[in-house]
Amino acid sequence: METVEVVETTPLDGLNQSKDKIPAPVQTASEQDIAKTNAVNVTDFMNRSMGSVYINDTQGNGFQPDVNYRGFTASPLLGTPQGLSVYMDGVRLNQPFGDVVSWDLIPKSAIKSMSMMPGSNPLFGRNTLGGALSIETKDGKSNPGTSVQGLGGAYGRHAFEFEHGGFNDKA
Repeated sequence: METVEVVETTPLDGLNQSKDKIPAPVQTASEQDIAKTNAVNVTDFMNRSMGSVYINDTQGNGFQPDVNYRGFTASPLLGTPQGLSVYMDGVRLNQPFGDVVSWDLIPKSAIKSMSMMPGSNPLFGRNTLGGALSIETKDGKSNPGTSVQGLGGAYGRHAFEFEHGGFNDKA
């Protein structure tokens, strides 16, 4: 009898396959890749480091841009046609009404890895016409310690990040 493997909601983290075996140009990034770019937030990192991604800042808010990937959009603006699905630890971040994505709610310092998978895939749910972004966050067991980071820029722009992780194996 052949073994059957059940795959979780987001196929990339659940497949246990290398990206070479997926018939699409999957782009991945680790926490080290994100730290190297000194990006202000997740969307800034994607704009700087991932191919076919560009940012459109329609609201004048650098923390809430439209993310366009191969002509499909994930936007915080209601009424924008959405074509990308965003998942964090297997949970869909696109809001139920209008499929909008609140990019400012994704803390850059909490990201362990992220993968951008192009194409329409029914495994990712509705409105996944252009692709899906799968984000895996850190946990206290694999990323213990404390980190503080401050960023500043022109026009009074500033951001502060604090992260702390640990675990108790005596429980």
